[in-house]
Amino acid sequence: MQTPNQTQTQTPETGEEQTQVSQIYSDLVAVLRKYVRLRYNDIKELGDLSLMIENFIDVIKEKMSQTWYENHLDVKLWDFLIERLMWSGKAIFYCQKYVPFTGEFRKCVEERVDEILDDVLRDPKHDPIIDFLVDLKYWELEKLTFMELETVNTIINEVLDYCMDRGYGPDDTLEDCLITGDDA
Repeated sequence: MQTPNQTQTQTPETGEEQTQVSQIYSDLVAVLRKYVRLRYNDIKELGDLSLMIENFIDVIKEKMSQTWYENHLDVKLWDFLIERLMWSGKAIFYCQKYVPFTGEFRKCVEERVDEILDDVLRDPKHDPIIDFLVDLKYWELEKLTFMELETVNTIINEVLDYCMDRGYGPDDTLEDCLITGDDA
């Protein structure tokens, strides 16, 4: 029997256990790749994405409020971007023939989103939330809801922890970290 002050030593994983664990993390990366457009497939890229997601969520909670965030977890980022553009004051110039904030106006904003975004981003006083939404769009995450984005970030952090625990750093690829067998 172990007393509370004694430390428990962990035994090293056997080759088979290590292979199974590595396969689980490989499966998690496969899930990530289904939702996230990874370009470099390295640990630094995942770390950068995780930090951006965390900062985005913090800015949303700060600007919109924690309660607003909790009540909108099922909103897709794309819909949130369109709403922000509709309220930016710039969309009205691109969709003049429509009554603001109607379905037709929204459809016009969706059709002219790139033009409106360019105009909004040129304004030095533009909404910082839009910057984050553009960054997330770059990763092709705009189709996710806030809740799904949090889930993706949780998976990213699990993979990062696994790789860093195995001694891999920012310059290593995910494939290097997830090699199965005897650390080939």
